[in-house]
Amino acid sequence: MTFKTGMSWLCVLGCALPLVAGIHDEPDGCAVKLLPNGGFQVTAIGSGDYQFNNPAAIRNARKAAEMRAKAALAKFLKEDLATSEGMAEATKNTLALASDGQSQDTKATMESVSSTMESIRNSASALLTGVVVLEDAKVPSGGIGGSYRVKVGVSSKTT
Repeated sequence: MTFKTGMSWLCVLGCALPLVAGIHDEPDGCAVKLLPNGGFQVTAIGSGDYQFNNPAAIRNARKAAEMRAKAALAKFLKEDLATSEGMAEATKNTLALASDGQSQDTKATMESVSSTMESIRNSASALLTGVVVLEDAKVPSGGIGGSYRVKVGVSSKTT
């Protein structure tokens, strides 16, 4: 699926996605906003936790949040899904003959084994050009830790 084809699907599917104001209230994941000029804006939010209120831990939490937001955006824009099904059957027929010299006994057996398999895998990869950080916020949890939230976005103007 190309980006433009994907965006036409996004416009169809994305119209029903609610947009809530404020990075603190929005859940992690993606949202689509259709603009009055016919353009679009796709945003994604990611979170990263920190255990100690020091600059290095907060910086790592911010980096994790930004990477998670970009990964969610890549998955939303271009995700490949592959599925395969298979079935294997094996049958074993056995015929046994026994004779005591006067009569003959015949014994037939049949064993069947079948197995069914379903495999589903997905992968997401997208060249994220024009993605910008729109908003970020440190969210303390009341103790010495907390989380960091980052909102990234791409629009019809930046693609």
